[in-house]
Amino acid sequence: MSLSFHSNKECLYLQVYEHYKNLIMERRIPAGSRMPSLRKCSAELKLSRTTIENAYLQLAADGYIVARAQSGYYVTNIAEQKPVSTTSWHANLPSIQYDFASNGVDHESFRFDLWQRYIKSALRQSDRLLSYGEPQGEADLRQVLADYIRQRRNVNCSADDIVIGAGVQSILNLLCPLIHDRKTVSFPNASFVQGSTIFSDYGFEVQYRNKDCDVIYVSPAHMTKWGRDHARQPSYGTGTLRCSERQSDHRRRF
Repeated sequence: MSLSFHSNKECLYLQVYEHYKNLIMERRIPAGSRMPSLRKCSAELKLSRTTIENAYLQLAADGYIVARAQSGYYVTNIAEQKPVSTTSWHANLPSIQYDFASNGVDHESFRFDLWQRYIKSALRQSDRLLSYGEPQGEADLRQVLADYIRQRRNVNCSADDIVIGAGVQSILNLLCPLIHDRKTVSFPNASFVQGSTIFSDYGFEVQYRNKDCDVIYVSPAHMTKWGRDHARQPSYGTGTLRCSERQSDHRRRF
């Protein structure tokens, strides 16, 4: 076997991988055939056994060959399989004039130029990227959020009052044990089923639009003049927990 592999290009094992992948897909190595042993292939290609083994492992991971105990590697029937149709059922749907889906971001209102700039800036902060960060969330981000909600939502809080997490539901699971001495919680409406369920699981009595409850949950959707009409709209994303005590009110943003 006369082959030339270049170490100054991509990894050698990937070159061996591509070589055998092409042979298998072109059916020059038929399905069911036994692959050359690691030792034999290493000798023929004049490459280390580790390089050949890595190439075989990659071929096996991608479904081109399969290992059999005490026997070696064998070619699968991947070359004989018909490609899956790329026609999507979405293609038959009528065009949508107004898209009210809430599972994405409006491309026209999202500043991709700013996002790319911030991503590049974040990638230059190598020390912060390789650390776990602050458990409560990055301090500078919490400060920006505190300034924003003070200006736009009329909520006066500091960065220390903000907790950043992986989502509202995970944050509620962290917060509920911390306020276990409270007994009642009020939601603007019954739309946030997941949130009310979490409070119920922790023993809270769930009520709606009751300002006398120990804990009041408010989302941005209910902090506008249209909030009263949002009873049928799900509430997700950022929220505020207002925990009432005898002499003071404490707000926790999340």
